Amino acid sequence: MFMGRQKRQELIQKAEWLDTLSLHCGIGLWDAILYEGDAMHPKARWTWSSEFRRLCGFTSEAEFPNAVQSWSDRLHPDDVAPTFAAFTQTCQTGIGYDVKYRLKVKDGSYRWFRATGGVVLDDNRKPRRACGSLVDIDDLVKAETQKRDSIHQLASDFESAIGKIVRTVSSASADLESSARQLATTADTSQNLASNVAAASEEATSNVQSVATATDQLSSSIREISQQVQESARIAGEAVGQARNTTDRVSELSKAATRIGDVVELINTIA
Repeated sequence: MFMGRQKRQELIQKAEWLDTLSLHCGIGLWDAILYEGDAMHPKARWTWSSEFRRLCGFTSEAEFPNAVQSWSDRLHPDDVAPTFAAFTQTCQTGIGYDVKYRLKVKDGSYRWFRATGGVVLDDNRKPRRACGSLVDIDDLVKAETQKRDSIHQLASDFESAIGKIVRTVSSASADLESSARQLATTADTSQNLASNVAAASEEATSNVQSVATATDQLSSSIREISQQVQESARIAGEAVGQARNTTDRVSELSKAATRIGDVVELINTIA
């Protein structure tokens, strides 16, 4: 009798402990008694905790019955296959699963959850019982998605900026190459001009020397001409003196001729 009451007391305490965890731990719990190893069989018995229902937006068993369809029918279509594959593998191996999937909650939207669970195998390694937990990770997944999108956007912006820089550098390189070619051409032209200027400078130097020589010769010629002019002036002066003497002589000869004429006329008269 005493052992019976003690056992009942222990069961009551465990039930209270489980109810407390179910209501306040923030984790949705579930349990399933499989029928001949089949979790989806109509005779399989499923139990959802109050917290499991609350995470999905429901408050009562009437809204979320203790049936597998209450959960399976709410799986996102893209998550059905991988979720059932993970559960099937657990049923075959006895190794627990850890998956992420989306469930349609009461307001019709989908939220992300993390589900972990395992099974109890019988002596024939056939699953007879399964249990697991559910945690809402929707905010975390959305934050990670936003972070990933931001990183992708940053990467895209960085790639675009790098592309612009590469195009700018490429264009600048092309301009620089063109400028280098023009500079090389200008350098060749400048070298040719320098050579021409050097040749012209040498020619000008030679011409200057020739002009200097010619100047010296001209100066010598001018001095010689000056001397000849002076000599010519002297000769001209002497010629002028001789001309005056000649004029005087001619005048005397003219007078003598006149006298001779008179004498001849006298002779003619006498004759």
